Order: sequence, then structure tokens, then C-alpha cells
Amino acid sequence: MTKLETIEKSIKYRGTFLHHVSILEAYLNLYIANYFIGQQNPNKMAELQEVILGDERFSFNSTVQVFKHLAQKYDEEWYNSYKSLRPHDLKNKPHLLNADLIHIVENRNIFAHRILENYERDIFEKSKPDGAIRFVRLKDEAIPVDFTDDSFSLLIRLISFISMFIIERCKKR
Repeated sequence: MTKLETIEKSIKYRGTFLHHVSILEAYLNLYIANYFIGQQNPNKMAELQEVILGDERFSFNSTVQVFKHLAQKYDEEWYNSYKSLRPHDLKNKPHLLNADLIHIVENRNIFAHRILENYERDIFEKSKPDGAIRFVRLKDEAIPVDFTDDSFSLLIRLISFISMFIIERCKKR
């Protein structure tokens, strides 16, 4: 890929990812508001989401932590019924809902904050897969984070799957 193609692909990935995460975050907020207020008072639910759970008062990570606490403590059977789309080793258990949410938080931070590796030559020992884009994660050292069309597609499907899992629960409460 040319530099321009790499940049355009990263813009597409970032926008698509953040779009899907914003929907997931709205559903997590709805679950939290539903727990505290219930559906009997939609005006108070909306106010809780606007005033307390709003854009700048609660980070996405904080929203995930509050959701986990409430779902594990008060909705354990449903919470534990989650089956991840992410592949796992046969010797390991499937990913739990919280593990998938943490995975999404980590990827959200990559798409929102990490720089695109777009050098003429590889600066990492590990070569980039064909057609992949690479972000540089700086955590004590430069770490490459690659996204292929397949890995990105799985990530978007995972976010959509969790979003549907949560919104279906909100409809039943």
C-alpha cells in the first residue's frame, strides 16, 4: 500500500471503530440507567444519561467498570450466559464478557490515541502482514499493533454482538 492508501485505510478503520464503540457505550449507559431508574420513568433515565453518564463525566473505561459491577452483582445469570465471538485455545475457556469489553477498551485507546506507523521501511523486527495497517503503541518501548481486514472485521462484529447482547437485555428489564 502507498502512504496515502495506508492513511485512508486508517481513517476508515478509526471512524468505523469509533462509530460502533459509541453505540456500544450508549447501550452500556442505557443498561446502567435502567438499573438505577427502570423503564417506568424514561425522562429520569434520559436525564441520568445526559447529566451523569454524559460524554465528559464518565470515560468509556469507567462505564465498562460500572456495567461489570452491576451486571455481575445483580444480573449474574445473564452476564455469565455470554458467549464470545473471539477465538480461544481449546485448553482455555472462552472469553468472558468483561474480557471482551476490556479488549474493546484497549483497541479504542489504540484507534483514538496511537500514531499510524507509515514509514518507507519497517522499523520493527516483525514484518507487517500484507494489506495491514500498523499503529505504534508506546509502553516502555515501541510495540507494533497490526490490523488486517479480517482482524478488524472480527473486532467490529464483536462490538456489534456485545451491543446486541446488552440492548436485548435492556428490552427485557
